[in-house]
Amino acid sequence: MLRILASFYERKASPAHILLKIAALRSSNSLKVAALEIGKACRSNFLLRISTDYDLRKEIQQEFLKVERWHKFGKDFFIGHGGKLQEDSIEEQYRTLLMLNVVLNCIVFWNTLSVQQIVEQLRAEGIKISQEELRHITPTMINHIDLIGKFEIDFSRIVPFKFDQGEGEKSTI
Repeated sequence: MLRILASFYERKASPAHILLKIAALRSSNSLKVAALEIGKACRSNFLLRISTDYDLRKEIQQEFLKVERWHKFGKDFFIGHGGKLQEDSIEEQYRTLLMLNVVLNCIVFWNTLSVQQIVEQLRAEGIKISQEELRHITPTMINHIDLIGKFEIDFSRIVPFKFDQGEGEKSTI
């Protein structure tokens, strides 16, 4: 066990690589038995911490809700074929999911810029918005997006977002 810990510490092997090696060992191997027992002890310690620490439970719940919100966000956009992958090959399925992630990240980027611009306008008008209030805003909102409508792209239109390029320069995209 000490050699494994030293490998972690010296970064000679990745944790994933070592865990795969341990998993491949026979169940009677002493190293595997020791690793399983340490895992049980760590899990028990974590469960005890969760049961006694309200703030930790609240933080875990909030992070869990973020993940669930992201999955719902993806399902809302993946509406073709009832939300099921139709591709036969793993490569095509991977490509489809990769493109879905690109679209989702573009929407999150756009929503983030929109919220940022609105918050700056409200603050310029003298409305106080705290960081605590902003923590409750998520960029995965979709109510303003028409998922099944007519889309017309006007390439001559200037997008209303500005980027700070340092030293006071602003660039519009």
